[in-house]
Amino acid sequence: MQKVFSILSITLICLTGCSEKPTEVKMIPLTTSSAEAEALLNQVLKNREHGMEYLNTGLITRIDELDPGFVWARFNRLPQSFKNYQFAYERRDTLSSIERRVLELYSDMFTNGIVSANRIIDQLIEDHPDYFQLRLISANLRKGLRDVEGIQSRLKEALELHPESFFSYLELAKLHFETDRQVKVSEVKLPEEKRDLKVAEQLLEKAQNIVPASPLPKRWLGNLYLARGDVEGAAKIFKKSLILIEEKDSELYANIVRMLGTVHTFTGDYESARESYKSAIDILIGLPSEKTSNALLLHECLYQNALTYIFERKYDRAVIAISEAQNTLNNFRSESLSYMMSDLEKLKLKAVSHSLDRESSKVSLEKLEQYIKQAFSGSTETFLSKDADTKKTNKSDIDSKMTSAEYWTFREIYNNRASSAIVFSDFASARDILENYRLMATSFLEKNPKAMVDYHKLNGQLRLMEGDAQGAIQSYEKLTPSEISADAYHKYFYALAKKSVGDLSESRTMLESIENFYVPSWETAFVRNLAVEQLASW
Repeated sequence: MQKVFSILSITLICLTGCSEKPTEVKMIPLTTSSAEAEALLNQVLKNREHGMEYLNTGLITRIDELDPGFVWARFNRLPQSFKNYQFAYERRDTLSSIERRVLELYSDMFTNGIVSANRIIDQLIEDHPDYFQLRLISANLRKGLRDVEGIQSRLKEALELHPESFFSYLELAKLHFETDRQVKVSEVKLPEEKRDLKVAEQLLEKAQNIVPASPLPKRWLGNLYLARGDVEGAAKIFKKSLILIEEKDSELYANIVRMLGTVHTFTGDYESARESYKSAIDILIGLPSEKTSNALLLHECLYQNALTYIFERKYDRAVIAISEAQNTLNNFRSESLSYMMSDLEKLKLKAVSHSLDRESSKVSLEKLEQYIKQAFSGSTETFLSKDADTKKTNKSDIDSKMTSAEYWTFREIYNNRASSAIVFSDFASARDILENYRLMATSFLEKNPKAMVDYHKLNGQLRLMEGDAQGAIQSYEKLTPSEISADAYHKYFYALAKKSVGDLSESRTMLESIENFYVPSWETAFVRNLAVEQLASW
């Protein structure tokens, strides 16, 4: 669901386009009774695109005064909310044909899957080839297909129509390096052999030249330095980015302080990392609602703070930090609460499972499945059919009526069950769970061609744990390089399988890539130091 929400949250930046020269770039006209309101909304979205949300204080209030029924203004009101999307969707008949079709493609994505949504946006582009914003929306929807070449192509097409598109330059640059776990659910990267950090840096420079005051190009330049392995250089860049931010009590400032926590994490200075995360958390907790897009950034800071203990293999302390994080988030009203609680509970499950605490693992798994089901029903019920025939989760009931949201729920539940069974060496149970998973994923391939990715990863891990290294390799080889490159956890087991069959060169290459992978995630936290130890033992 968060992947869908990430795509939704970016729609209006694309739709308004943020063009400095509207007479030279064809823009999708927005339905409103006030030309001034439309101009102000364009300014709001431009500020947001450039990382200057603090400039928007009072602008949306003025827009509401000018046109209380302005659908797109309501859609962009902070905090981000599915209720805002619902407001827009229910009023779609008041909009122009092209605006209505943009809204409807997202409801279609919930029920018919990402493939269908991509067909719709492709048709929209064919019908309206001059609107560069549609190319940006298409680029984001193609993330759901993991179609990196399609993403790159659409972004370049957008630049042909609008050569000063700040957003396009940033997105093209980010295809060449890992960003961070927060956006991982909606980010797709070029295969490692096609990445070019020099090209990425040039693209970021172009974005900076378009908007010199924006801190975002330097913020992403810091990630680029991490991708180079230049941790000290990354720290300097992040600090320079902080200087550009005028509003210190802001999400953006807190986010970059969080990135300094990432730097400390990967230098092994976990206490300093936790100090940075605490500073970011304190800023976010103190922000008024009108300065908060959603609670997801706070969640990410809390999550990464807990990760520092997992890097240290202090699993008991990690569990305490996770519980404290859940208590903190419970004090915030957010439509994403169930997702955030499930994400943290999944981390807790991983921690207690890897400490081989079977009873705590069972309790955590039950809580996790409750949160997952709540996340499904709470955020999508407005857009999904209430027909009982679509509410199927048992293996025997899997059919073509399964919606994207139901697939997501089923996938998450079976993924965690299988993973937990493998860690506890319950191999027979893991095989049964994975067979159910395989049947479900196979049935959904038409709607999501990447539905089998997690199955192949888990099956590879299971085969290795059972002593079948060659079988593990065969399963992992069904993944594309980009599908395994950002998953340090399964790349580690893939490397062990390669080592077991005597392919030491390939195994070493994989372990070195894990050592040089600077994205804080549960996958990295559990295996990075193990990979370092493996390399040191050779």
